[in-house]
Amino acid sequence: MEVVQEFKSFDGLQQFIAHESYTTNSVMRFSCYTPPQLLNSNQSNNGQSNSKGRKFPILYFYPGMTSSDENFTFKSGMQALAARYGMIVVVTDTSPRGHDIPDDDGPNLGQGAGFYINAQKKPWQQHYQMYDYIHEELPALINTHFAVDKDKVAVMGHSMGGHAALLLALRHSDKFHSVSAIAPLASLMQCSWGETALSEYIGHDAFAWADYDVCVQMQKSDWDKGALIDYGLSDPFESQVNYELMKKLNDRTDMDFTIRFHHGYDHSYFFIATMLEDHFAYHAKKLQIHIDDKNVKIQNNDTNKQFKMDVGHKKAPDQKPKRHFNRKK
Repeated sequence: MEVVQEFKSFDGLQQFIAHESYTTNSVMRFSCYTPPQLLNSNQSNNGQSNSKGRKFPILYFYPGMTSSDENFTFKSGMQALAARYGMIVVVTDTSPRGHDIPDDDGPNLGQGAGFYINAQKKPWQQHYQMYDYIHEELPALINTHFAVDKDKVAVMGHSMGGHAALLLALRHSDKFHSVSAIAPLASLMQCSWGETALSEYIGHDAFAWADYDVCVQMQKSDWDKGALIDYGLSDPFESQVNYELMKKLNDRTDMDFTIRFHHGYDHSYFFIATMLEDHFAYHAKKLQIHIDDKNVKIQNNDTNKQFKMDVGHKKAPDQKPKRHFNRKK
């Protein structure tokens, strides 16, 4: 595990981390915000796990299609909220990346569009095992290196990632204790983005598709902890997110999701930033987090460290949008 870059933020520590993934057979990246309360309780090793120290709640955020671990980390302003509530926040990437990783010319498949599922078809299956990555490998890595309270684990996501957050909570109710989503896809099986991804990654096995569909899982899951879901009524991707389907399934099942609709809001990070405080407050209540303002401030030790950033290959302008940091592939 290599810290590629880190920044002090709201007296906490924002890190961008790369590691060799056995699940995706590639170098994966994620961002991790360590709150000041954790640093204050264990400053000697930058908030990493200490069996004698206090454990902290964690929020996993899964970004939407074409995003990476950087978009939410830079644009949402989540660090202030994570510091207030004393939460570790881990933001995943949306796919494996690199020169030797299969890709597609369009934005809805390949790098940046892994859909958090396990691919079964060539050429995708060697690397695109994103479901196992976010469900098994990444949490195990985080639990090893950071002081995580395993009884206070929340998941959240946007769009494609919002679907993934709901899917994991529904399928693994024993591992997750709170879930929320902003503009999530209601069903991969009932939107063109999802149909394309499922066909290309898995094939045409409807039973295999159902394993990765939230609406199917809503009808069979024992999840009883609710969810907070926000949709913008000016979302240009309304036909993809299909919020009417989500509302209909919620009414027909015992999920008891709180689904809110907001006039004038779209699918963008402006919408995410507007809703984010409500979502952190929601998770804090579900996880029984109590704000302790006395422990928010920490000493400013060695704040002038210099950190190395590897500059990697830049994609041509006509290819997919570049990452903010051209990091080593």
